[in-house]
Amino acid sequence: MKPAALLAGVALLGAPARAGEARLPVAIPGGPSLVLEARGAGDRWTIRVMEAGVERQRLSIETEVPDGTPFLADVNGDGAPDLLVPSFTGNANAVFEVWTWRPAVRRFDRAGEVSGIAFGWDRPWLVSLGRDGCCGAAYAFQAYRPDGQLDEAFSIEVGLGEQGQPSRCAPAPGTQVPDAVLRRYCAFRLGTLPGRFGPAR
Repeated sequence: MKPAALLAGVALLGAPARAGEARLPVAIPGGPSLVLEARGAGDRWTIRVMEAGVERQRLSIETEVPDGTPFLADVNGDGAPDLLVPSFTGNANAVFEVWTWRPAVRRFDRAGEVSGIAFGWDRPWLVSLGRDGCCGAAYAFQAYRPDGQLDEAFSIEVGLGEQGQPSRCAPAPGTQVPDAVLRRYCAFRLGTLPGRFGPAR
């Protein structure tokens, strides 16, 4: 399989059942369940966090894709669902804002954003797989600071050979990657991503 075809096969994260609308039930460990009512219109997502029919929080998030797909995933390994909201999509990669659930105050707070075609939680990193041109890709690794915000730690650039195996795999310029992480990710076939998550398709 040619590299460009293989990259195309790693699908850009999916389309909603109803464009611009989502109703997301949230099971919170050790607490009452929530429902997120999301609506995209114009340049904004409005997301109401409902508990037993009462609005507990309202998020207003700028976007260029109001017909995209908000979705839930545990993006920090604490067992609670977090919220990812689409803000931009290009020819290859999509950008999602990351809102993590804070159980102590029972609210979602913005932690940062991810950009790519697939995402995964590989403790202690939130990993994004992004496409780079016709025949390249990159894994970007982000870690959480003590204040809950995301910071990029390092990234790995991958060039693809004819059979989908890396023809080149190395740390991105200016970054240092732990040897064990570099060996592990360079051995993956493109599209393999530990703890992979994304919106319902």
